[in-house]
Amino acid sequence: MTVYSTLLRRPFLHRTVPFCAALLVFTLFVSALFPAGAAARLVDKVVAVVDSDVITLSELDAEVAQRHQSLLTSSAPADRAQLKDVRRETLESIIDRSLLSRKAKEANITVSDLEIDQAFESQRERSGMSQAQFLSQMEQAGVSEAVVRDNIRAGILQSKLLNIEVRSKIVITDKMVKKEYQKNYVETIDGKTYNLLQMGFGWGLGNTSDNQRAKEKALERAKEIRASVLAGKDFKKLAKEYSDLPSASDGGDIGSFSLDEMAPSMAGAIKGLEASQVSDIIETSDGYQFFQVTSTDKNAVVVTAEYDDVKNEIREKLFQKQLQAKYEDWIKKLKADAYIQKM
Repeated sequence: MTVYSTLLRRPFLHRTVPFCAALLVFTLFVSALFPAGAAARLVDKVVAVVDSDVITLSELDAEVAQRHQSLLTSSAPADRAQLKDVRRETLESIIDRSLLSRKAKEANITVSDLEIDQAFESQRERSGMSQAQFLSQMEQAGVSEAVVRDNIRAGILQSKLLNIEVRSKIVITDKMVKKEYQKNYVETIDGKTYNLLQMGFGWGLGNTSDNQRAKEKALERAKEIRASVLAGKDFKKLAKEYSDLPSASDGGDIGSFSLDEMAPSMAGAIKGLEASQVSDIIETSDGYQFFQVTSTDKNAVVVTAEYDDVKNEIREKLFQKQLQAKYEDWIKKLKADAYIQKM
């Protein structure tokens, strides 16, 4: 005669009775009913006790098989080592579900067959398979429809319980969202930057006597116009009228640059200047240039995404982060308040 694990599910353990003593009493009881001469044998093994519930080896193996069948049949050392970790993690998951199930029962939380049917059908629709194909794939994977529905029930139950015990207590404020936005989407670049106006006077290439004269005239013009700027005349107006560079159409405005973005000769002329100051004239390959600093910034700010475009995404990420942390704290407390014994 065979004694199955269903006998072990009777609530024979209580917190006030040490587990080992209770197990010994039960073993003696079974031995008395089914002596060795009757060829009785115990075919299942208890791997953990959660208050008055037991978790058996067959339950643990069945759940491991649903997700890691190849590890159960493998003889490779690496796979066997991994299987040990998988068993430990799976056992913790079963223990968590047992605690959640009891807590849900205390809170009178239930899951209807209709909810399970709808969730099952939703999974099937997401797979893109017909009903027959979906069931066939589960069968090939060694997972029964009943097991899938049990897992769905546990998931819905957990979600409802978390809504009451955890989710309802999480608050994400606008201030928290904006702080996260500044941290991840707004970058401040260290180093001074210069907002510049530019003016240039070309003379061409080569060393012929004509080009030499053009070079001298370009330098004279540069000195003359620079003197006008120093005397207070408007740089932008002069640039539009006299500058030979493309920036002339914008009044010489070439934007903002840090020193490491400039050519060495340009950086040497700009470095140390403050707002409204004018640089010395520098020589380029085909002309002369000088600059005026309109303003300086100690730090440059780079925005990688607009706040309105990412605020909802940020809020959801913050919520999920808090949810995970609060769930872990909550489940730790449940475990601390329960009697848990692993074999």
